[in-house]
Amino acid sequence: MRPLPTQGPSFTPLHDMLTAAIPARLLQAGLALGIFNVLGTFRTAGEVAAELDADASNTRLVLDALTNVGLIEKSEGRYQNSALANHYLSPDSKLYLEPLLAMIKRMSIDPLEHLEERIRKGPLLPNARDESGSPCLWVESARASAPWALGEMGTCIARIVSSLPGFSGFKKMLDLGGGHGLFTLYIVQAGETLEGVVFDRAPVIALASEFIASYDMGDSVTVMAGDYLTDDIGHGYDVVWASATLNNAKDNLPALFSKIYDALEPNGYFISLHDGMTGEQTQPAMILEWLGGLLSSGRDLRFEQGEVAEAMLTCGFRSVRSRTLKTPLGQMDLDIAQK
Repeated sequence: MRPLPTQGPSFTPLHDMLTAAIPARLLQAGLALGIFNVLGTFRTAGEVAAELDADASNTRLVLDALTNVGLIEKSEGRYQNSALANHYLSPDSKLYLEPLLAMIKRMSIDPLEHLEERIRKGPLLPNARDESGSPCLWVESARASAPWALGEMGTCIARIVSSLPGFSGFKKMLDLGGGHGLFTLYIVQAGETLEGVVFDRAPVIALASEFIASYDMGDSVTVMAGDYLTDDIGHGYDVVWASATLNNAKDNLPALFSKIYDALEPNGYFISLHDGMTGEQTQPAMILEWLGGLLSSGRDLRFEQGEVAEAMLTCGFRSVRSRTLKTPLGQMDLDIAQK
């Protein structure tokens, strides 16, 4: 008689990996069809189907499934957005995430459609320089990522920066590659005498100006257009803030960091929020979102944990404090260097 297999590791993780695609597709379908747009109040499946010009039976099944994954609530046969969906998936919300989620899908999920082919044949564009697309795409990406900085993250960063020694006396800060510029608004609002400058390429600066005006902060926050790798970034800053932008300068960190050092006042701070790989480039989980782009371009712009901090010290900063932040998009590293 042959022995039967004995118990090994549970295959639950494999099942969960595969079926994780189901909630993702439900979320995408809900956004594409406008389901969350019509569920601000409790409605029946029939009412939702009529509003969307959809099949009543399948609409009910999908509404039940969306309830299962926590995006909808169901009571006595009627459906309504959950608090999470109302907060982030309703177009009426200031924190509406559909553009950000669509950008993540386009950049991180869609390129994996031909994953096996990329593994066999290699990158589509080997050694191509990543220019992050056209100017229109820069603006689109900055606008889509704005809700990430609103609320939770903006408050968190402002709290960290405002806790720096001497913050109450800071006069001027620079948001390097600031995009939407919203982090600057939070930081400046936390200061008593602080003024901010958002620096980015000209098409993006126009977007930052929109946000500055919408929050009535034009008296304390201005913009400056240019390429921070080649253009002057100004001087006299007490703080230079850089959020998820240094990857574009990965091959030019010494020159850029020396420029930042010279732009700072004595004892000024250079703060960078960025990715930081650990575990021999296998962690944290957010590095998976880079995979599609890496497989297509062949150019790796990710940072090892400690790489940015080491470059800061090499360029003359006298100290660097590093910590890991848990953000809504995953684990990121925060390095605070002092001149």
